[in-house]
Amino acid sequence: MKRLTNIKSTAINGKVTITADVEEFRFEQPVQQVTVGYLNPANMSWPRHCQLSHEAFFVKAFGQGVGIMLDDLVAIASVVEPKTSFPPVVKDKLDDSLTVDIISELNPDLQWEVSDEIGEAQNWEKIEGATTSIFDKTKVKSGQFVRCMASSEAGYVTTNPVMVA
Repeated sequence: MKRLTNIKSTAINGKVTITADVEEFRFEQPVQQVTVGYLNPANMSWPRHCQLSHEAFFVKAFGQGVGIMLDDLVAIASVVEPKTSFPPVVKDKLDDSLTVDIISELNPDLQWEVSDEIGEAQNWEKIEGATTSIFDKTKVKSGQFVRCMASSEAGYVTTNPVMVA
């Protein structure tokens, strides 16, 4: 059986483009499956089956077919309708390396912010041009606090503040 890998989905002006590599793959036996056959009434002698397992979604005919891993299918759906996705998540707590690791099905925008204080007196301001996962410490003064906001159409997350040494 074949599967799609390295799936990339983009949505521009109401059109979705999906690109992927195709490779031979041995899937696990489905734990549960639902089969729907004879999908095209124009040729009822050509059965195609859509099957769903705990691992992938399959389209098969006469023992041949292709599978799309469920995580990839969800990622494609999130590009078509971002509200089906979860907001970005910070993988690890921000530390002195000032490198943020974001988990997201969508491609989030990153924006670093600076404040002279944290707590009740905090006043976060965007840092011009600071939009990558690694923060350039030369953009702020020693003793200031920075944080990163990751946002997508599904929502946003802000890292914990870290003092720049």
